[in-house]
Amino acid sequence: VVDGLDVELDSAGEIVVSGSRVARYLGAPPGPIRTGDLGHLTGDGELVLDGRINDMILVRARNIYPQHHEHWCRELPGVTDGALVGIRNRYGDEELWIVVELDPPDTPLQEVVDAISSHDHLAELPLSGVVARQLPYTGRSKKLDRIELSRRVEAALQMGSALPLHHA
Repeated sequence: VVDGLDVELDSAGEIVVSGSRVARYLGAPPGPIRTGDLGHLTGDGELVLDGRINDMILVRARNIYPQHHEHWCRELPGVTDGALVGIRNRYGDEELWIVVELDPPDTPLQEVVDAISSHDHLAELPLSGVVARQLPYTGRSKKLDRIELSRRVEAALQMGSALPLHHA
């Protein structure tokens, strides 16, 4: 808590700051500043930075911010890490895929699918399917490499090792 600084999350999970301690360009009007960062609050009220808003995925005219949902992936049985990625389909739209790291590695993907369908936060997403792959992280920053992740999902689709989900 910092005196003179208010931090809120908007409905998409973007961090918005306001208050007397917020710096502005000369002549800029007072008011809240949209940071472009996504976050979530833990049960203890701690703010956790999830990533940048520009990693948005557009699925059937719906904006999905993957970082806002990815921490839920680790709650799935047999999943140690997970990420969401948008893959362009032949119609120019994106499909939302979940990529999971499994432990044990032979955990059946159908068990993950069943867990997703009953998960309060993940079941609401328009997921196209699940792929079991190691997540690629970059250098010292350990930032998720979403371009490489997309390549891995596309390779899994070509090899037939992705498990599609069917939504009504």
